[in-house]
Amino acid sequence: MVRLGVCLGLLCVSLSALPLRAAADGSRSGKIDEARERMSESTNDDDDDDDGGDGDSSDDDDSSLLDDDDDEDEPGVLEQAAGQLVLYTLGFPFLAPQLILGDREPGRQYDLQPYPYAGGSEGPFRFLRLNEEGEPYERTPVALSLRAMASYERHAANLDGRRLRLTLRTNMRIGLDAGITRYDEVLGPGDHDSLWHYHGLATVAFAVSPRAQFTFGLGARNIRFSGDENYTHFALHYAAEFFPVRPLHAWMLGEVSFWTDTWATELEAGLGVMLHRFEVFGGYRQFRVVGVDFAGPEVGVIAWF
Repeated sequence: MVRLGVCLGLLCVSLSALPLRAAADGSRSGKIDEARERMSESTNDDDDDDDGGDGDSSDDDDSSLLDDDDDEDEPGVLEQAAGQLVLYTLGFPFLAPQLILGDREPGRQYDLQPYPYAGGSEGPFRFLRLNEEGEPYERTPVALSLRAMASYERHAANLDGRRLRLTLRTNMRIGLDAGITRYDEVLGPGDHDSLWHYHGLATVAFAVSPRAQFTFGLGARNIRFSGDENYTHFALHYAAEFFPVRPLHAWMLGEVSFWTDTWATELEAGLGVMLHRFEVFGGYRQFRVVGVDFAGPEVGVIAWF
């Protein structure tokens, strides 16, 4: 247990101690520089489109649209069916987990365990038994759970990544996620390049059971290259966590962020083993920014508080 704590501390120190150096002069051919150039080109292209354009665009199209005013009818059966199909398709990622977990009541009360499987529990959540008045028979003092993650990723012989992540969950289904990742690429003797990305999210647990949780989140992501280039995105988050049997913890996570013509995605899958309040895990993570992949295996530790 002491070794796990030491590992967590060393990973945290190594990430925070890395300096953000400016890119060295000279030609570059690394993956981080490729992402930098693509982000810059996308932004410049968007600016050019805003400045230019033909003055006599589609007057004929506008008039044809106006001429169709007399043809406005009530939507037919096919249009209604198509609209319902779209709604069901968009709602499936949210309705299906609620149906599978049997969690159709947003106000359903539960408490959090100090850490998964604590005290012989099924997982990190304990649903409360209610009396005739609809009040819980008993409550535990734990209303929130905080976990800290530190991990290392290996992408290539000259490219690796380090990450810190904090996750807060409450028994009111509201949570907060914040993380920072640094990719460091060695380009040659005395020359290296780096890419940081930070994110902050507000999340809601829309489907919960004693052994599983599905969350959706909104927030922001900042992508920063060594030097002065940085981009801020609007971010969407969707994740599922499972605690199938002691001492296992599995999860899948997907995030997408975008603004104007720049975008990024993040996909992650992991499997951890609980050792009291600590967890050792391994998995695979892919961060993709304007078509450039930073993907590889990941190992790390999590501390639950």
